[in-house]
Amino acid sequence: MPKITFSISLNPNSPQVGTQVTTTLNPSGAVGQVTYQWSRSTSSTGTFTAISGATSSSYTPTATDVGYFLKVVATGTGSYTGTVSSTLTSAVVALPSDVGETLGTAMAVSFVSDSFTTTQKIGDGAYGNKDVDMYSITVTAADVGKKFTFRTALPAGGTSVDTYIRLFNSSGTQLAYNDDDGCSLYSYLVWTPTAVGTYYLGVSSYGNRGYNPSTANSGAGGTTGDYTLTITR
Repeated sequence: MPKITFSISLNPNSPQVGTQVTTTLNPSGAVGQVTYQWSRSTSSTGTFTAISGATSSSYTPTATDVGYFLKVVATGTGSYTGTVSSTLTSAVVALPSDVGETLGTAMAVSFVSDSFTTTQKIGDGAYGNKDVDMYSITVTAADVGKKFTFRTALPAGGTSVDTYIRLFNSSGTQLAYNDDDGCSLYSYLVWTPTAVGTYYLGVSSYGNRGYNPSTANSGAGGTTGDYTLTITR
């Protein structure tokens, strides 16, 4: 049987701490007949050093990888031959600071052209699977009567999580909620404010949906994973 050559690509190419970087082999039949070695360098043109223990088809950057460029070298076995190197990723970046857990520590939403987007992780805070990400939204007189939409989605290269979103007034009274958008385990909510004030959106996993918005670590726990939150008005 003749030996077969193969190629390799990475996703995502802009990695951040805690987000898994995966490989794709072409042809797909090479899976299981290839060995891997991940390496890193502080410069895209510098010397790459093997990362100890990083010998699987995927790699999840840690805090010690921040500022480093990554690549993986795959070596064929069995029916496949040769050694191929992936293209380089961009330098690994740190995970954004954890969003506050409560009404009092919420992240303020700043709209740009009536839109706000952030990518975060459920489970990156001090409370593990009881993590809640709380956002504060200031509604002005010009916003009253406008339609606000809140949507979570799976970011590229992220780990899926069943999100649950809850909307509160300034007293912590729940005004609305949503579990799934009808197409995935991510969430979608439409809301039209009737009064000015500060409102809060909490993002958690489904299992942790019963938390107290005024008290950190108050829920029952759930799953962890990544989401991109988009708010429009």
